[in-house]
Amino acid sequence: MICKHSAATQSSGLVLVTFENSLEGSHGIAQRVCDALDVDLLARLCRFDLGVDKNLLGDTFAGHHSAIIVDATRSGSVSGSISITDLSVVASGSWAAPLKYPSTHGLSLLEDLILTTGRIALPKQIILFAIEVSEVDWTGSASSTIESCLPSMAKSLSRLVLSTLAITHNC
Repeated sequence: MICKHSAATQSSGLVLVTFENSLEGSHGIAQRVCDALDVDLLARLCRFDLGVDKNLLGDTFAGHHSAIIVDATRSGSVSGSISITDLSVVASGSWAAPLKYPSTHGLSLLEDLILTTGRIALPKQIILFAIEVSEVDWTGSASSTIESCLPSMAKSLSRLVLSTLAITHNC
């Protein structure tokens, strides 16, 4: 997980990270939303698709000022809806209230962030772009509801990336 920011002495740039676990019914939606972003916009950031390897999260963060994590969730909301959460304060350990992130796989993302803190300096800004996949199609493809929401999810992610780039150092 190396990019031009990995060995930098000062953090800069934005990293876009996706997780995926098709066994949980999300069928690549995180990557597909990112794939739908404009090529010129993608050229302005680093991108890593980790699959189920959340243990590599810290490596993708190295040297970046900001991070956007795109992942599927099952929180009971309407399929295809998104939620955007600033995880920076939570990951720093200074958040007192418990925050449950119902990931569709493995250890909690928040636990992974906290474990990563000891290994590397976390980006100053960490944003979670969570895609609700409560409606699961076990036939091997995303549900029709998720498919119909893909363009609007990509547009929302594009806006988030642009606003994050606007405040990220040395873009």
